[in-house]
Amino acid sequence: MPCLERISKMNDSIVFGCAQGWEDSLIAELPKAAAQCLAPGLVLAHKINSSSWDNLIFAREWMPEAQLIQADSANKLASACVDLWTPKLRQGLPWTWRWQTPDSWEEKADYYKNLASRVRLIQRIFQEQMRSFFPGLWKKHLGAEKLSNDKSQNAMHSGYLSDCIIVAQGVLIDKDKAWVSISTSKPQNTHKPPFFKPLWQQIHADQQAPCRSYYKLEEVWLELGQAPTEQDTCVDLGAAPGGWTWSALKRGSKVIAVDAAALAPHIQKHRNCTHCIENGYTFTPQQPADWLLCDIIARPLASLGILERWLAQGLCHNFVVAIKFRGKDPSSLLPKIAEVLKPYQHLNIRVRHLYYNHNEITIFSNAQSSNAKISV
Repeated sequence: MPCLERISKMNDSIVFGCAQGWEDSLIAELPKAAAQCLAPGLVLAHKINSSSWDNLIFAREWMPEAQLIQADSANKLASACVDLWTPKLRQGLPWTWRWQTPDSWEEKADYYKNLASRVRLIQRIFQEQMRSFFPGLWKKHLGAEKLSNDKSQNAMHSGYLSDCIIVAQGVLIDKDKAWVSISTSKPQNTHKPPFFKPLWQQIHADQQAPCRSYYKLEEVWLELGQAPTEQDTCVDLGAAPGGWTWSALKRGSKVIAVDAAALAPHIQKHRNCTHCIENGYTFTPQQPADWLLCDIIARPLASLGILERWLAQGLCHNFVVAIKFRGKDPSSLLPKIAEVLKPYQHLNIRVRHLYYNHNEITIFSNAQSSNAKISV
């Protein structure tokens, strides 16, 4: 039989996933909780209110009621999950599951690459056991392909599919050790995997994008559930070579690209692009922009100062601003970010360490959202 170890009470412990190297930054967001790094990309915390999970900047996934299992074979690990999860699955609700390694949540990582084949083996064994021994429960299973299509997502968010869904997760951290979780959650209250296909996997490669930063902005549009339209005007500060400008142009928006450096030729020539060779720190549009886009390579407080000025002067309705850390301790910046954003609690402002963020975070807002909140 597999060795099973519970860490604290099941309803008190939660494991958060983050990018490797950012565990301390995530722990710093949990000042009132006993938190510790379990492994690269994993943080364990206790007694965290579920309403605050989506407000965390550095958490990319969470595993409520987490517990550690240890076993000396993939078959035993899979069997342990069958034993642990089937009592809850008998509640009769739709359910989904996923096995993975912590580096599933970041773009460039290979710490767990030697465990990839073992994860696939555990997945196969678990699926075979559920199909064979619990066919009735398996019929309630919703695969990633069902949860990732627009029809299923709309049904879940509208409440037509189910009021709740059961989510089972396994994260392998060594060949004989995994953290597992099973919980019931309202799908309309979360956007985190494994409910749907992870957002970054929904971004298609674009051969015309002049730089990698393009994908960062594409991820923001998915997080917001909205992007600029043909009716919108965007101001892109620090635009060159044009990654963020291109993201807006391809949606039909008009873009004022502010940068002394050159844009990629096809962006420079675009009929909806106006290249202003001016200082991005001091640039002021003649009228408020629908979107402020800012990916300037600058000290973090300088970029935050740009955002503060644009908000105070009403120069934009929505914004996306990247804050580069540039050697600054991320936790030391969070109080200042909260201070700057505090007067604008009527906006839907979020702060995230995105999949395509490396040594930076992104602040973005969609003022039209009805779920106004500041996630800092």
